[in-house]
Amino acid sequence: MLVKFGVKFTPQQAGILDMIESVTKGRGGIDGAALGWVFYPGVAKRLQTARIKVHVCQINDKLVSTDWRIVNVRPWKREGAFYKLAIVQQEAACG
Repeated sequence: MLVKFGVKFTPQQAGILDMIESVTKGRGGIDGAALGWVFYPGVAKRLQTARIKVHVCQINDKLVSTDWRIVNVRPWKREGAFYKLAIVQQEAACG
């Protein structure tokens, strides 16, 4: 277990959170497809996307005691997800 933002994460979740955090600072976020390619190489793209989405929801569930959330700033399905780490006032919905 790894601790970030005062919350414990699995190594996989911590890796995803670290990557989203670092690219949020540099490029403003990352495509869900790129996360899938990095963390699930050799897995079908559709399954990669589903796994990343599940991890993002699990990470956000753990971040509920903080002001931080991973948000999808491009929620339209045909364009794919674009995740970034942000401070939010309200609970971010998974989806």
